[in-house]
Amino acid sequence: MSGHRRKYAMGRFIGKSARTLRALAATMLLMIPAPFAGAQDLGTVGPVWEIAERDLLAVIEGRVRDFMDSGRWEKEKKKMRERARAYLAHPPGISLPRAAERSKRLMDPTLVVPYDIRDAEGNLLYAAGTRVNPLDRVSLSAPLLFIDATDDDQVDLAARLAEQDETGALRVILVDGPYTDTAKRLGRQIWFDQRGYIAGELGLEAVPTLVYQRAKHLVIEQIPPEVSP
Repeated sequence: MSGHRRKYAMGRFIGKSARTLRALAATMLLMIPAPFAGAQDLGTVGPVWEIAERDLLAVIEGRVRDFMDSGRWEKEKKKMRERARAYLAHPPGISLPRAAERSKRLMDPTLVVPYDIRDAEGNLLYAAGTRVNPLDRVSLSAPLLFIDATDDDQVDLAARLAEQDETGALRVILVDGPYTDTAKRLGRQIWFDQRGYIAGELGLEAVPTLVYQRAKHLVIEQIPPEVSP
């Protein structure tokens, strides 16, 4: 049996076992005799009142109704909308140094497989030690421009490069700064590298940086914003 199937079977076994234990526990609780279950009637001791219990669902519905009628629900909705707008306007980014000089380097994205990789049927896809270049299977179809939109000069550079891009393929990616305002300023769709995940994978050291493909490598080109592209 393959590792995937073993994990699947084990997961089903654990889930089934947990359900069985819960069922047994409930059954055992029902079997526990109530105190004095077989005793005689001892009569009434003290005053007796009828137990008046409100239906749980009715209690919940009442609290929800009070919450909405009090106006607190509308206030909460307003707060949630404001938080969502603030998040979209300026998502969490990272701070990278501003590129001081123009530089260019090649990045080889080749990976060395650390262990055998098999499919769900157990067939070997990649043996341990195999060198795999993702660009053998996919290509970077558009150049990527990473900028910090808190720096107006970098936004201006993005606007100039976008103007020169006749194909419209250029992808402007923010590592920090106001997303909504920058999109309006550039008049085009842009992207945001939240928490700098892509920048980290590419090893970016400063921005603006232009990333594009050349053969089986990626070109990482830093462009100072004041330099004419």
